[in-house]
Amino acid sequence: MGMFDSIQCDKPLPGPRQPPEGSWLQTKDFDCSLDLYTITADDKLVGPQGEIPFHGMLNFYTYEDDIWYEYEAKFTDGRLVEISPVSIYLNGVGGPKEVYFPVSENEQ
Repeated sequence: MGMFDSIQCDKPLPGPRQPPEGSWLQTKDFDCSLDLYTITADDKLVGPQGEIPFHGMLNFYTYEDDIWYEYEAKFTDGRLVEISPVSIYLNGVGGPKEVYFPVSENEQ
């Protein structure tokens, strides 16, 4: 098991399902030194040293109640532009997995 940093998102996460409220998600997009980061309700990224002027895509994820949740957050000049789901699915140990996002062509 490798090191990572944790992210709490104060903004609602998009998609057909969301992790339980208050969940901490993981990322390997920073220094992986077990630091805590928050995406605030007013579209900022805050870390151990305060507000971070992050620019780019931030990938974060969690595995809760047998469901994988993965998201990308786009930041421009330190401000959150959008959060998009990448993958949300029930693992289905011992059976077929149920995919919630992306929706298959058959379900559209």
